[in-house]
Amino acid sequence: MPKGSEAVEAAMKLDRQNFLEKDPGAPRSHFIDRQNPWHGCTMGASAVGDLKARKEPFLDVLANNVSHVSPCHPYRDLEEGETEEQYVIRLAKELDDEFQRIGPENVCAFILEPMVGTALGCVTALPGYLAAIKAVCHRHGALIIFNEVMCGLGRTGHMHAWQYDGVVPDIQAVGKGLDAGYGTISAPLIHDHVIDGLKQGSASFQHGQTYQCHPLNVVAALEVQRIIQDGDLVRNACLMGILLGHLLHRVFDSHPNVGQVRGRGMFWYIEFVADKATKRPLDPKLNLARRMRLRGLEKGYNICLFPSTGCNDGWNGDHFLLAPPFTVTPPDVEEIIYRASRVVYSVFEEVRAKAIPSDAKKAFVLYFSHARMFTNEKKLTPPFTVEAGPGTDIWRKPGHDAWSIPDVHTVSDPLKSFVSARVTFSAKWKNLYDKSGIVLAPSKASESAAPHSKWIKSGIELYAGKPHLSIVACDRFADMSLYPVAATEGQRITLQVAKEGGNIWVFQPILDDDGSVKERMPLREICWILCEEQDDWVLDVGALAARQDCGRSSEG
Repeated sequence: MPKGSEAVEAAMKLDRQNFLEKDPGAPRSHFIDRQNPWHGCTMGASAVGDLKARKEPFLDVLANNVSHVSPCHPYRDLEEGETEEQYVIRLAKELDDEFQRIGPENVCAFILEPMVGTALGCVTALPGYLAAIKAVCHRHGALIIFNEVMCGLGRTGHMHAWQYDGVVPDIQAVGKGLDAGYGTISAPLIHDHVIDGLKQGSASFQHGQTYQCHPLNVVAALEVQRIIQDGDLVRNACLMGILLGHLLHRVFDSHPNVGQVRGRGMFWYIEFVADKATKRPLDPKLNLARRMRLRGLEKGYNICLFPSTGCNDGWNGDHFLLAPPFTVTPPDVEEIIYRASRVVYSVFEEVRAKAIPSDAKKAFVLYFSHARMFTNEKKLTPPFTVEAGPGTDIWRKPGHDAWSIPDVHTVSDPLKSFVSARVTFSAKWKNLYDKSGIVLAPSKASESAAPHSKWIKSGIELYAGKPHLSIVACDRFADMSLYPVAATEGQRITLQVAKEGGNIWVFQPILDDDGSVKERMPLREICWILCEEQDDWVLDVGALAARQDCGRSSEG
């Protein structure tokens, strides 16, 4: 079959024929689905679906032998004080009540996606849910159909999405993962007991299509499945999915407009909201999901995001999907996170039109568009903003020891495990000694609280009216080096501090249009910091923002 929606339709027809083979007068012709799904654009698939924005224009020509119950969507529907187990019981009862309302003898099947795709956005079934609804269906003699056109064949980190729960469907529709887009093929997978029912009757499925069993599509599907099996790619999708999920949560959970990050394997989703507490969707006039897709395709962002709307009520709600190939590696995953985060923060900057304060008496505001703190366990911090009030600084000389910077977004790890730290930031430098960048502070674990006696700070510092690349190292007392740069107000600057040949080097990475490093300009070597690489030493790495004196202009 050429398309996923046709596999869904074939499953529905096969379900109906299953009952007719046993009883030609069987009244079972009603399908129950869940609210707000999408099964495809053909007539039958559109009829059972409920994504209102896509369905409503065609209601007068679609079959009406369909009804809908609530989806398993705890983010939206779990009631206050209700446990997940109680929620599952409530949903199973709602389905049972719908059987009773329609008449159990009239219901042909309950159809659902075990992990919802574009409509709700990677909503997974809670433990026990699939088993509970299958029990309801079989108790009333109906079949259960799983639509795994999007989520099946390895996408979730298992060959089938239902394997997480061990609940086998009667019929399953598969599609996209069958040939990975190298052809156009889909299929229904059929349980033995359904096949046995057909054999006892006509022994033939009353169905046919122009391009069914097309040899080119079949060859493509067989080769794709061979490559997946030989390369153990489903296992890789599972392992890389753990990393992808961890980094997505780390980078996006704190964003004020991210409602939820959810997913499995190579199938993840970010839902955007106007308010985290109420989960109110954003104004649809913003066209947020579409804007993110278009921004991702722009030069310099270079990522294809899958946008969708309607995840809240069928009309409202913005989200995008990330569905990387099964072959991704850890560096690929990190690059995906980096590029996706740049898109999200760029679009929301534009939406808010949030200006950085320019009044010298206000706080110095530093925007970190991305930060990577690499140790033996790679860590990414999300884009964030740091405000440094007047009188903040790091400096040490005889009779003067200052450590008053905002202590935020700090990563702490054993000193000997340090590999590299990289930040990208922008700010409006106006006052003398306004500075922004990165700070590293080694110390004994028992003495790790600030203020630190040893440290390195590197970034942009305003001196003599111009921005300079500034590197200050403090073993006993601080010493400073300055390099004039042509940084403009609000321009993004990238700096890297890395372990090279047993010492610490400060680099300015030169990036190409897609954000990849094409060259590193060495700025300074610091030899003493790694001399303390004993087991009891730790290294704090964090964001640097300071405004030493708000009363002196940069020309003062």
